[in-house]
Amino acid sequence: MVKVKNFPNRGFADLARQALEDEGITAWVSARDMGMLMGTPVGADLYVEEDDGARARESLEELFGDI
Repeated sequence: MVKVKNFPNRGFADLARQALEDEGITAWVSARDMGMLMGTPVGADLYVEEDDGARARESLEELFGDI
């Protein structure tokens, strides 16, 4: 697995995961359930299989830009 993007929260990451899966790319979200650690936003990371990394990054850039 490779990390393709970090999102500010699990909600955005879950939307991105669903968008990728709609395109046939299996994706996983990794996020701390607390959402914050020592007052600093932690965010959520989105992972895909290494072979799908480039395609996933391209798709995420089109859909989510700088989010």
